[in-house]
Order: sequence, then C-alpha cells, then structure tokens
Amino acid sequence: MIYRVRAEQGLLVLNFDAEGYYAVDDHMNALNAYGEKDKLYVKVDSPTKYVYLIKFKKKGYPKDDVFMPIEFKVIKYEDCEKAVEIKEFNGVLINNENNSSAYLYSKKKLDAPFYVEVNYCYEGKADNFLIGLFTNEEPNSSALCNGKLLGGCERYYAKGSYAIGFDPVYSTKSLIFVDKDGSCYEYHVNKDLTGCNVIRIYAHSNMLFIRVDEFELPPIPVKGKSEGFIYIVGNSGALASIQRVNYVRVYEGEIHEVKGIEKVGYNEVEIRNFRGIEYGKLYLDRINVIIGANNAGKTTILDALYLLSDPYQKPPGFKNSLELLSYLHNVKKGNKFLYRFYNTEVSPRIKGDEIEVDISEIFSKSEEGRKEIKTLYMSYRLIPRYLKFIKENWEEISNYTEIFREIFDEVNEISNEEYLTMSLEPFAGEYTFYLIRKDGKRVRLNDIGEGIRIFIVSRILYEYLKPGLLLWDDIESHLNPALLGKITAWFTDIPSQVVVTTHNLYVAYEISKDGKCIAVDLKNGQLKVKEIEDLKRYLDTGIDPRKIV
Repeated sequence: MIYRVRAEQGLLVLNFDAEGYYAVDDHMNALNAYGEKDKLYVKVDSPTKYVYLIKFKKKGYPKDDVFMPIEFKVIKYEDCEKAVEIKEFNGVLINNENNSSAYLYSKKKLDAPFYVEVNYCYEGKADNFLIGLFTNEEPNSSALCNGKLLGGCERYYAKGSYAIGFDPVYSTKSLIFVDKDGSCYEYHVNKDLTGCNVIRIYAHSNMLFIRVDEFELPPIPVKGKSEGFIYIVGNSGALASIQRVNYVRVYEGEIHEVKGIEKVGYNEVEIRNFRGIEYGKLYLDRINVIIGANNAGKTTILDALYLLSDPYQKPPGFKNSLELLSYLHNVKKGNKFLYRFYNTEVSPRIKGDEIEVDISEIFSKSEEGRKEIKTLYMSYRLIPRYLKFIKENWEEISNYTEIFREIFDEVNEISNEEYLTMSLEPFAGEYTFYLIRKDGKRVRLNDIGEGIRIFIVSRILYEYLKPGLLLWDDIESHLNPALLGKITAWFTDIPSQVVVTTHNLYVAYEISKDGKCIAVDLKNGQLKVKEIEDLKRYLDTGIDPRKIV
C-alpha cells in the first residue's frame, strides 16, 4: 500500500501507523523518518511536492534521526533544601519522596520555531508537573518546594518564561498555563493527566500550540522574544508520587501537523460484471506488469482501475473519464453509448480495497467522503489529446526547467541529436512544439520518432499531474528497446503505483525485476489470474506462462 501527503519544508507530524513503511520524495529519494504506533515524523529538507509512504516487506518502524540530540542538566532537591546535580539520570524526577523537587534544564538555547515532545508517566497524587519554555535562568525550587502550582504561580517556574502543567491534588483533568508574567490560566481536558501521556508543544515566533495526546488547547499568543532554554519540573509536598520522563524530543525548525493522508493505488481489486469479466480478483504490488493473450482482459483491468480510481475525474484533454475511454476504444457515439458498452443486465461493480464503484450509476453524484486516486492513463492513442492539453497549459508547464533538463538528458543518451529543451512557437498559423538542439536549430516535435514523442509526453504529464496511479496499456507499442529501457528504469524512480500491460514477455521480465508479473486469461466470464514469480525460468525453458493460467 502507498500513501502520500503534501510536503512542506520542516518536520511533518502524521497520525499514521508506519510499521513496515518508509518515506520517500517525488523521485524515490529516501527521507529521514521516525515512527511508532500511530505516529510518524518525517523530515523534509529538499524540494518535493509530496511525501510518499511505501509499504516495505520488512517489519518494524522507521528509526532515522529526525530529532536533534539535546542534553539536560538535572537538579534534585533533598528535603527542599539541598540541591544536588544528578550525573546519571534514569528519567525519574520524583520517586515517592515527600517535600522534594527536581528539574531538567536544557544545555542548549532554542529559537522558535521549534517542537518539543515530552512523554511522561505520573503515578500517585502529589504536587505539580510542568514544562517550561523561553527561559534564560534555571527554575528556583529552593523556597517552599512543597507548595502547589495553583497555590502560587510564581513558584516552580523560571521568571519570564512560559509553562504548562498540572497539579493532581487540585485536579487530574485541568491543565494550567503560566504566562511570562506569572498569571495562571486553567484549561479543562477530557482525560486524566496522571498515568502516561504525551505533551506536544509547537513554538512559533508569536504563538504556542499545545496538545496533550489528542486534546488541543486554543492557540496561545507569545509576547517578546521566542527564544531561551526549556525545562521540566516535578515536585511533591506532603503527598508522594512517582514522576518519570520517558523521553524528550526536540526539533528546531518549522513544524507541520498533517491532517489529510491520501491513498495511492490498491492492494486488492475485485471486478464483477464489467464488460467481459463476470468476476475476477487480483492483488497488486507497487509495480505490476500484466501479460496475457489477446482478449484475455488486460485492457479491461486497466479500464476498471481507471474508473475505480475516480470515475468523475477530468483527465488531461478530456471532459471526464468516460470520454477518455470512449476515445481510447474508438466508440463514436459519446458517453451514453459508452455507458451501454460498459453496462450489462447486472450492474457492473469494481471494488478496490475499501472503495466500490457501481458503473451503472456512473452519472450519479459522487459518494460523499470518497477518496479518489489521481490517475494517469497512458496509451499511444491518447498522445494527440495529451499534446493539446500540454499546449493549453504550457505557460505553467514551461517553468518546469529542471524536469525538461532531466527528460532531454535521457533522450540524448539514446538519440543521434543533442536536445536542450522544448518550446511552443507559431507555425503555419498555429502553435506547435519544437525541440531546441544544442546547435540552436529547431526540430518540430511532430517530425521526430513517435517513440521519443511518447516518452517526452509521458514524463511531462507525470511531473505536471503527479498521479498516484500510472496505467500504461500495451507499453511496447511504438517504443524501441532503448526507450523501453528508459521507461522501465523510470518506474523504479517514481513513487506512484504502476500497472502496465504488454504482449512482450521480455519487456514483462524487465519490469517484473522490481515488481510483480501477473498472467491473466478470460474463460467463460471468469478472470483467471496467476502470479509469475520467476518469469526468467519460463523464458529460459521456452514455456509461455500465458498458456498455463
């Protein structure tokens, strides 16, 4: 399974269980990520439109370095009098002592924006536990260290700082915020603050965002400079408690809490009563190549995936998905005819993972809340329409200078010419595309080989649209072996799910090296599916795997 989120520079914080996943950018470059159950942190420090989360076969969570190492000075008061620096700290601030106090004080000053995450456990019902920010002096816990936070907010925090904490003697469901002037503000939460919890603080230049597990305080304005040291204080009076800090995580830089996670592609697809397929089910990987004889259902599978992804999407150069399929299959009578072409006496249904589409209701309103998957359908038949779309959006697409450089570097490796870029210029009363050679001469795009034209168009559209799912029918058509090699290698460099069909077993073998080969056949309406785990063995022995499905 593949997911993706919009990327922003800094640290992305996602509510996502990333066991078995790793994070990459638009070009499959690995990103540093740290995951645990239901939480993932991804560090983005290079340009990318999306961050992709891709399921890997290994178990476990990503454990890269995304947080900065931070050291603390640890001070503990014995009987509220003698301050002792603790050299070997095991995380326990208070260990059932009465009239005691302890604090952690960072050795590094932090400048907003930054993120602090404190995982703590509080057993018992003694006095306060709090976290402070933006201080330039250590907390003063020497006087009346058995006092309560609400008994005098001037105690147990550093003057001029901000602090957030709680006092279970007063309430286990009230967070207390202390501002730099020593004033206290109470926030009722819907959970018990004792036990084990996580406090997350996003510190910006003029605002604090504070969350305890899933409870979020209203944004809190910050006055003055947003810089200083951080500290954590625990204390007990007449009652005892155990207060433990399990970890402190710090990230200095912009923080972005991600709300929407988009699914990319499918693990499992089920087709019922769709064109010639009465029933069929197949399981997909990230890269998939489908082989089969003529009329075995290969293209029907791509059409089903396309409609499942979003039957209401507006493809490049077309009004909707049905118009694209009508054009692709040379259906001349428009959408209504195509609708009858797909419909049967039984309403056709396509199901992928948790999403189901009823083709008989293709013109009805989209299901509320349904998550579509942006899909690019590639076929040599669609190139004229796609070129028209690129022309109409050239003002924006022409700014993708780095992408054009990458595309033509690859074209030049297999071409007798050396091209630099592409332009749109007037010719015979209309605008046409030219490829600009290194010697300054221009060559019309329509005058070069169709294979190079398909290669260029597919790469431009992919970078412009950033689809989550790439479908390619009859991939070897009009592509020579060198271009096919470039495209199959490109599949491994993009994070989208890829599903292609081919008649060529050697092409299938090259693609399946980094993915899955699926042989299909259609018999009496039933889609027969067989995963080919070792296609090379079939090639070496001369056995055609398409004949044993």
